[in-house]
Amino acid sequence: GGEKMSFVLWVAYKRALDNNPLLTKSITSGVLNALGDQIAQQLEGKKTKDIVRTAKFAGFGALISSPILHYYYGFIEKLFEGQTGAKTTLMKLFIDQVLFTPIFYVVYYIYMGIVDGTLDEVEDKIKNKLVPVWIDSMKVWVIAQGINFSLVPVDLRVLFGNMVALGWNTYFMYKQSIEDGK
Repeated sequence: GGEKMSFVLWVAYKRALDNNPLLTKSITSGVLNALGDQIAQQLEGKKTKDIVRTAKFAGFGALISSPILHYYYGFIEKLFEGQTGAKTTLMKLFIDQVLFTPIFYVVYYIYMGIVDGTLDEVEDKIKNKLVPVWIDSMKVWVIAQGINFSLVPVDLRVLFGNMVALGWNTYFMYKQSIEDGK
């Protein structure tokens, strides 16, 4: 039944991850970003789904977010190679939440400005939205990344992050849409 199918899918995913990690992570991220946006649109009560918006968000996951995170997690592991424990996890969290996350959101706003044709609005979005979004994100991502850095194998960290991001991105896209009146 369902357990056997889940196991087969997991084995296939792990094989794809071993054979082509970046492509596998990118496809997974794109699909989950698209799903998160579709859920957000459902929560917004949209009668007609905005497929272009969904494609933009999926594109961010597949083309920008996933490759960045793939290399970022590898970099963090090399930086703390051979180090484990609570102190190491806290240092990784500091780097992640204080240094990496704000830059990641700036990249997101620039990407969306490019694909939306609103690059002229990016500076204002960064000024007005970056800090509130960053603070909101810490409510989810400090715990999630603490788990990710301390318990999840490196090759599965993007997947774990994508699973958490399904909920976060749904909330984020819903909130952005309401704020932007889209």
